[in-house]
Amino acid sequence: MSTIEITSLIWNDRNRAHIKRHNVNDFEVEEVCHDEKCVIYETYNNRILLTGRVKNNRYITVILSQGDFLGVYYVVTARDANKKERRAYDKENT
Repeated sequence: MSTIEITSLIWNDRNRAHIKRHNVNDFEVEEVCHDEKCVIYETYNNRILLTGRVKNNRYITVILSQGDFLGVYYVVTARDANKKERRAYDKENT
């Protein structure tokens, strides 16, 4: 499992509106990004996929893009984790 240091997330009206369409809020994204148990994968275009659980036991997947500074990431999207992502999270955390 990879680890990354997230010091700050970049938010704007566009990404907040986008995740809202997936019924995710910025607090849930922050919770996943700061969860030590989240599962992290590198994806295309140097993006990072994180899957974690939030307080209500909901699995959330967040896609981040590296910002201009180390530890700063732009929130591309966030959604409910699919079955494969949930299984990967459970496997890493059992």
